[in-house]
Amino acid sequence: MSNLANYGVFRYFPVIVLDNIILRALEESDSEDCFNYMTHPLVKKYLSDDDIPASIEHARKDLLYWSSLFTRAQSIYWGIALKSNNQIIGSCGFNHWHKQHNRVEISYDLSPDHWGQGIMTRAIGAITEFALNDMKVNRSQATIVYDNVASKRVLEKNGYLQEGVLRNYTILAGEIVDSHMYSKTR
Repeated sequence: MSNLANYGVFRYFPVIVLDNIILRALEESDSEDCFNYMTHPLVKKYLSDDDIPASIEHARKDLLYWSSLFTRAQSIYWGIALKSNNQIIGSCGFNHWHKQHNRVEISYDLSPDHWGQGIMTRAIGAITEFALNDMKVNRSQATIVYDNVASKRVLEKNGYLQEGVLRNYTILAGEIVDSHMYSKTR
């Protein structure tokens, strides 16, 4: 319980309402929607093989893991749901909260059906402000595959700065690729 007492953001799951979307806790019932957009060719182009669910059951287990970060007071990961019907169309959150170094690393994904609508820009803005103001971190960072121009724009619109190139940083579809490091600090 000491973790919960030290980190007040874990008293209740922080639901964030943004116009036509809601950032909410991920649920097992989101598995099929998550599987469908994560396996879309335009999405999986930017994901490592380990991050692409092989089945709906695999997606369910992934969702349980991301949800458990909150219940174990380790981090927070949101589902991005349409306000009109609560359907999951993406996710965003802090895949790592380095408490000792007072920083978070964000990651995010969105169904291509909803690209170009400003949804991810609003979501990243909201969780970045949550990290800086509520979690009291000094730094929020993101690692972006070198050719993911749309993702870079999302970060830049939210005040993130590119810090450098991480050469040969990740393997996507069997190919070693560079990534860019972005950050926003207090």
